[in-house]
Amino acid sequence: MTPDMTDQKQPEFDWVAFSLLCAMVLISAWALTATEWTDFLYLIPLTGLVGVFAGTALARSRFSGWVALIFAAIYGFFVAGWQLGSTLDPALAWASRAQQISGRLGRFITKSLAGEPNEDSFVFVVLMATLFWIMGAWSGWTVFRREAVWPAIVPTGISIAIFTYYYYGIAKLGLYTAVFSLMALMLAARLDITSRLNWWTGQKARVPADAVYRVSLTALITTIVIVGLAWGGPAFAKSEMLYDAWQAFTDPFEGAKDWFENAFSTIEGTARVIPTEYGDTLTLTSGTDMLDLLIMTVEPANIPTRGGRFYWRSRVYDHYNEFQWKGPEVELELLD
Repeated sequence: MTPDMTDQKQPEFDWVAFSLLCAMVLISAWALTATEWTDFLYLIPLTGLVGVFAGTALARSRFSGWVALIFAAIYGFFVAGWQLGSTLDPALAWASRAQQISGRLGRFITKSLAGEPNEDSFVFVVLMATLFWIMGAWSGWTVFRREAVWPAIVPTGISIAIFTYYYYGIAKLGLYTAVFSLMALMLAARLDITSRLNWWTGQKARVPADAVYRVSLTALITTIVIVGLAWGGPAFAKSEMLYDAWQAFTDPFEGAKDWFENAFSTIEGTARVIPTEYGDTLTLTSGTDMLDLLIMTVEPANIPTRGGRFYWRSRVYDHYNEFQWKGPEVELELLD
């Protein structure tokens, strides 16, 4: 709805679409919480949910876009600030808590620009709370003011995809992705059906009695296909062609991955395990839990004597500097 349409009667509120939108944001936030990368991530789902309520309320109001943006920023500052400030020392005044949060965020920005590792994991929670407030408010605004669904789906979908890409623990983030896809497509179908029914009513058009059923069935089939692709990812990874395509897609993100690991080197959780040779440097960070996975089977030519055992050595590092081990230059030899 544009500003010049504010005098028109408000359409009936779609509680189904609102519920699906809340579920989308919550599922994406719960996926982040499941990683257990750092403390206080439990604050994120509530922040995102309140953002959806705020964005929806502003969308249903008579405010223009710029005025709504100002109100959303103010609401977000107080909601996220209250959530984050409640984790600090209760003896501190709220002005001191706000000053402490802004100071830690400023140091994070300075270190990130200088390429230095960040040692304050709380900044990650601050950034995630801000991100989910923006996504929640933006989703509510676009769905109920612009009647556009994809601007609401894409940001939350990208966020849950990034969490899944960086996470290598035991939590089943693929399940969150599958449920998110289901909710997102149901929301898209709901808004499409509502839009078509309104247009048909306005045009006084005659449509088949099972039109709604056909659209819903198409959405359901599409959902099943996407969920099947998500669950079948490990099987598709065996395809050389699909592997090359995936590598071509993820290569541009390698630089962002390095920046992320450097900026948030103190976050906890299971480290990423890559079955390949070690690089020239080995960074010491948190989250180095070992996984009990079979990588390869080796048949030795000679059996060790009683009491002996084999060790598999990949690289040797002989120089330590600022949380990193560096190794000598080596020549790699490919074996048949």
